[in-house]
Amino acid sequence: MKLFFSLILLATVLLASNPTIFATLGDTIYDNAPKIEQLKKFHEYEPFLQKIDEYIKEVNATKKLGFAVENGSQKDAARIYLKKLRQLAKTNDFFVRSANAIFEKALATKNYELLMDMLDTGLIDIERNKERLLEFYNANKGSFVPRGVLGRIVEEDELRKKSKNTKEYYERLKKLREQEKIRRLREKDKKRQEELQKKLERELEKKKEQIQKEQIEELKQELK
Repeated sequence: MKLFFSLILLATVLLASNPTIFATLGDTIYDNAPKIEQLKKFHEYEPFLQKIDEYIKEVNATKKLGFAVENGSQKDAARIYLKKLRQLAKTNDFFVRSANAIFEKALATKNYELLMDMLDTGLIDIERNKERLLEFYNANKGSFVPRGVLGRIVEEDELRKKSKNTKEYYERLKKLREQEKIRRLREKDKKRQEELQKKLERELEKKKEQIQKEQIEELKQELK
């Protein structure tokens, strides 16, 4: 029973998506990492494929260190962890700026597919650009079919233009919000499950190593 509750406690701790120490800085880095990894599919980032892979690897290692500092196994590493976060923040900012630069270029050159793909990475501030995107769509209506993030923006805008007293408006708006909420929850749950699986595997490996060490010590004692 004690082991059962210990495992429940361990799983609860591991479910925390990011370390809480220096979270103001860390959350942005960790949450953006999978979005930055998506940039590998764009030919504009072919010269940066190795840099992206190295960055993601460093983010994962730093996140592991953050949890270690947080649970007390590396109490003296807080300064090292903060230094690593600051270094990662510079690379994060570089990729966010570059993604926004490509987005702006796609907007200016009417590269519809690239524009929508960049919006779907999650690295573009949608709220800040919503009005511009709607103006862009209306100015180029019929030239392309909006999809993904842009498709949802256009659909929500069309609903708002209808009478807000109609039942259709409320039902459709509710459905759109529910779909978006479900999408975000699924992405978040998938990320947490992957992280939990990796962390549990590491914990089991540590347990296995500890048991092996204990068995070796017991054998040594018996052979004396």
